[in-house]
Amino acid sequence: MRVRFVRFTFGSFAAMTFVGCSLIAKLDPNDITGGTTSSSGGMGGTGGNAQTTAASTGGSGGSGGAACSDPVADCPATSTACVVAICDAASMCATENAQIDTPCTDNGGQVCDGSGSCVGCTDAALHCPDPMNECLLPDCAAGQCSTTPVLDLTETVAGQITGDCKLQVCDGAGSTKVVDDDDPLDDGFACTIDTCVAGVNTPVPAMPGAACSDSGGTVCGSNTKMGICVQCIATSDCSNGDICDTTNDNFV
Repeated sequence: MRVRFVRFTFGSFAAMTFVGCSLIAKLDPNDITGGTTSSSGGMGGTGGNAQTTAASTGGSGGSGGAACSDPVADCPATSTACVVAICDAASMCATENAQIDTPCTDNGGQVCDGSGSCVGCTDAALHCPDPMNECLLPDCAAGQCSTTPVLDLTETVAGQITGDCKLQVCDGAGSTKVVDDDDPLDDGFACTIDTCVAGVNTPVPAMPGAACSDSGGTVCGSNTKMGICVQCIATSDCSNGDICDTTNDNFV
């Protein structure tokens, strides 16, 4: 492409032609007015004054954070008693978890769990209330107090009646139940054996001839006198030449 520019200078003109990347200037000698052409070049310009401070000098760096010597005074407060502010090895503010069982009140809790949270308990025996039920044990699960039933058939202390042939026990679900037991009532007779049958007191006659002393007797009777202390059941039980009335278990 060939572009031709025409410019008027001092009442004359000069023609410049761009051809490709070359610049060709055509100047008509007649357009130059008077003066003598000098072969010496003009003087170069005076360099600028040096700046007192080099422009390339960088700015000073920012100051570091405040040194931590007292975490209570120097560090921001934490949102829970279970995370405490400390000064680290570089004397900068940092945090760490409070020791387990440190008292706290966040979210209704009472002790720190050692992992930065305030919970209701870490040890059931220390932090959880007595269920006031022999069939329940205090428990601590996931940081909260709860209860756990004792084993089925665990005998209770309360609620027992001596000699009723029954036993109050836990049912394995936190309540009680009554089961048959072998705690018969003593009927006070030497010739009966105190027993429980299906949860009911059921005295059983002792073996005839067993020694006894109730009501002046000497042996436990037989036949119709079983369970009763009598004088004799055989002549061999008699003395002084007496004979035993085996029908009535008495001396004759």
